[in-house]
Amino acid sequence: MENLRYRYAKTFLAGEKWCVNNRGKLPIVRLAGVDCCFIICHDVRYPELVKLPAAMGAQICFFCSSESSLINEHKLSAYSAMPISRATENGIYLIMANTPANPIDMYSSGSSHGNSKIVDPDGNVIKETGFFGDHIISETVDLSKAKGIVAKRTYSEETILQNWFQKGCEFVVRI
Repeated sequence: MENLRYRYAKTFLAGEKWCVNNRGKLPIVRLAGVDCCFIICHDVRYPELVKLPAAMGAQICFFCSSESSLINEHKLSAYSAMPISRATENGIYLIMANTPANPIDMYSSGSSHGNSKIVDPDGNVIKETGFFGDHIISETVDLSKAKGIVAKRTYSEETILQNWFQKGCEFVVRI
């Protein structure tokens, strides 16, 4: 068994009282030779949490979530769009694991809407699960496409955002 290398806490809580938010750094962890970053649940609404690590070299963002259930239809379009946006706006892969819906009791605690997915740097969903059932998806990805060009451009080009963004990148740490 390997030693724990880093413990990431979600940055933005969605009203939970049982956990504490991340007040440390945004980690880039090298997994199987690939620089990766992480977001949890409500963090997907804050693009900087992916953009800052992408600018510093992250090629894959792992996103774990248990979002709203299927009974909250008014939220489903946004929940579908945000993971795709995080991949596209940064030019990196996003791999999302989301709790499936409970077909027997959609009102049960912890029932989400599934749709775990692998999104490429252009925003194309390569693979995706359905609403129900525990499924594992996998795919071989071309890391040469995960260059983080848009995020790196925000860091390097002289725009009104450059100084602000570079300051934010100081919160990224390689583990």
